[in-house]
Amino acid sequence: MQFFETTVYITSTSICLILAIVLLTLGTKQTATQNPYNQIKRMLAYSALLDMTTNISIIYCINHQIDFLILDSFFTPSIYYLELLIMSYAMFRLIRSKLANKRNAKIMILPLFLFVVIYGIAYYIYSGSSFFSMGSYQLFVITPIAETLSKVIGVGVFVEFLLCVFALAKEANKYSHKVTNIYSGKAAVNGKKLSYLVYCFIGFFALAGINFLWENKVANIAFIILTTIIFCIAAIIIINLQKVYQQTGELNDYQASQGRGANSASTQYAQIASNRVYVSLNRIISEWVVDSNKSYLHHDITLHQVADELNIDPQQLSDFLNSVYQMSFNTWIEHLRVEEVKHLLKENPQLPLNEAAALGAFANSDEMRRNFKRYTGETIAKYRKRIVENKH
Repeated sequence: MQFFETTVYITSTSICLILAIVLLTLGTKQTATQNPYNQIKRMLAYSALLDMTTNISIIYCINHQIDFLILDSFFTPSIYYLELLIMSYAMFRLIRSKLANKRNAKIMILPLFLFVVIYGIAYYIYSGSSFFSMGSYQLFVITPIAETLSKVIGVGVFVEFLLCVFALAKEANKYSHKVTNIYSGKAAVNGKKLSYLVYCFIGFFALAGINFLWENKVANIAFIILTTIIFCIAAIIIINLQKVYQQTGELNDYQASQGRGANSASTQYAQIASNRVYVSLNRIISEWVVDSNKSYLHHDITLHQVADELNIDPQQLSDFLNSVYQMSFNTWIEHLRVEEVKHLLKENPQLPLNEAAALGAFANSDEMRRNFKRYTGETIAKYRKRIVENKH
């Protein structure tokens, strides 16, 4: 059993080291949009190094016939807390959240700093040793003060986990909403993948937290294997999503325009259906829709591109679509493309689906079928049949 335990932890340590080296050395040219992404990769690398530190400590305990569960008194939860903060900050950066700032980072790290100082002082006083040794630490962890401090940090880690999960889930949801309000088609789908990665890390830390609370060696080994696999998958995804991150750069402009427009346009547009602003915008947008250029058929067209063509502010267009049409930008574009497909099939019911999908700016016929059913409530086959019957 000891050999198996050691093998598992050595393997996990090696994988963490390799991932850290890859993430730290896999460089790109430092452009304005790439530099933040490289910082995200570095934070993921630091997290891998922290995991490696925990594994090395456990291997040391196993080889010296020490119950490695004593690490759960202070060392493991402290590392977990620090790793949670680093990765939460990285995920906030990934989805371009305003919560990713130095002020919040300092606030989040302060409780851990205070606890480490208090725990160190308590160890110095109760162990009677000026320097750390595993023997004195083993005696210290069974003292009442150490047990009390262990419970305190356990509660602190749990509270911090809940706060981070709540904030990450909320910000990921806001990010997904922004993506669909700016991008269309494949760009919108790819952009939302970054938010899915956030949920992946929430799952990772949930499993790690369960592992920390469940003081069982067999369960510990199982969780180490599972979390290592999840970490590897997440690292590969992050490396491959760099292009997607760069393509969502317009989110910064969107957030800036939201900041300038302090008054909520949702209430404004709901109350001015007869206002000349509404009439003017509705006319401009309607003319753009029926224009022979059919710009909405351009693949991955964005909110800013449409706003430029309409000569209006992107935020104004987004607010109008959400409040008046009750649609996100992506939904609106998909709806227009479905209407185009309906027109094509009405003109030629025998038009091949692949050709109809291409003409309607859909990635493939499957995507076209899904959106057609979603916006019309009927399948393409039923629509075709109805068109043919009406012609006869």
